[in-house]
Amino acid sequence: MVPTADVDAVLVTGAAGKTAAPIIEALASDGCRVIGLDLAQAPPQPGVHRWISGSILDRSLLADAVPLGGAVVHGAVALDRQDYTQVTPAVQTNVAGTYLVLDAARRRRCSRVVLLSSAPVHRPGRDDAWLSSPGEDHLYDVTKRLQEQIAGDFAETFGLPVTVLRLGHVVDAVAGRDRAGVALADVDYCRGGWVCCHDVGRAVAATLRQREDGLSLYHVVGSPQARDRFDIAATEAALGLRLTPCTPDPGRSARPRG
Repeated sequence: MVPTADVDAVLVTGAAGKTAAPIIEALASDGCRVIGLDLAQAPPQPGVHRWISGSILDRSLLADAVPLGGAVVHGAVALDRQDYTQVTPAVQTNVAGTYLVLDAARRRRCSRVVLLSSAPVHRPGRDDAWLSSPGEDHLYDVTKRLQEQIAGDFAETFGLPVTVLRLGHVVDAVAGRDRAGVALADVDYCRGGWVCCHDVGRAVAATLRQREDGLSLYHVVGSPQARDRFDIAATEAALGLRLTPCTPDPGRSARPRG
């Protein structure tokens, strides 16, 4: 492994989002020149070397944004709940956008792409076993599945190094709150399947130290219950980190999705 700083420039898509904040902080601390891409007009935080306002659906913009020989952290995703009440917005952003980002990374000969995916939509024990929600999350789950299929295809067909980080529901375990500021004791969603936002940043930075070819898949979930469901020990060993335990309260039962 080599220091993350050896990856000189990193494009972060969805850079104005809350999940991106600790990623940008970790990359900037490691000496990377962070290029932020988002629909927002200005970066919401320090640490961004260059800011690009625009859409991942703009092929010409991506050709300029993706650093030649650098890396890409792809976290852009449809965020509005309304985007998932109809097919087109979610598929355009999550599926077509992912294809265009990976294609731009291939053309720009990137050293690695990190795709931020979802842990709760996978069955334990098998990388190819899916667990889509039959409820209102179904379209989100399907598009995340398609993202991973696209990533796998680019890795296999073009030899693009891609690492998929299957994240739990992102919270701030240090502050004891979710990303909306709600105390973890009052958060019911995805109990037993949380990951600390600061661990997400560390995991992305560690991923950029990898030199494996092809497709790599890691579950990044800090809840103690996740260790019974996913091979978290393998993730920690491969990335050289110890995930922060995420639990709302030792006296309350965990209710992981799936």
